[in-house]
Amino acid sequence: YIAENGYMPKAISYSAIKAYQTCPKDYYYRWVLGLGEDVYRPAFAIGRIVHKMLETHMNFDGDVDFVETAMLQGFEDEKVEKAIRDTMKRKTGDIDEAQVEKELNSMKKQLWGMYQNNRQFIVQWKPKATEKYFEVPLRNPDRPEEVLPFKLRGFIDLVAEEPDGLIIIDHKTGD
Repeated sequence: YIAENGYMPKAISYSAIKAYQTCPKDYYYRWVLGLGEDVYRPAFAIGRIVHKMLETHMNFDGDVDFVETAMLQGFEDEKVEKAIRDTMKRKTGDIDEAQVEKELNSMKKQLWGMYQNNRQFIVQWKPKATEKYFEVPLRNPDRPEEVLPFKLRGFIDLVAEEPDGLIIIDHKTGD
């Protein structure tokens, strides 16, 4: 559990585990050395917008106008249009305004469609808590009696009540 340079995490998150599984070198740069944190990742931005939409849904009893406003504000807060422009400029050396608008509208339409398609399920949830931090000890899968020297940590997006009991929801977005 200790890297050659002596690094050992005190806690580890789902994102760190996923980074390690995808590319151990990326994990090392990002989580051990702390480099690359300011890199724009579209999936993370969209994930934060989805969180904002769902939290707004919970806080405003599913009022679609509030949710749509939260989504649009999320696009502004995350500077999605700027990211599209920067990516286009980097890839082609030019910015096609019509293409920027098309990509932006496509992303908004996709997110709104996702919300509308899942709204029938979401309305059943009665929120008990949102964005709850957790830390739990991990055990060695080969020796369950051995507690590892670090914990799994993160945020649970929603604890809600539904007809059959409690539900714990943690939304993830793929990169």
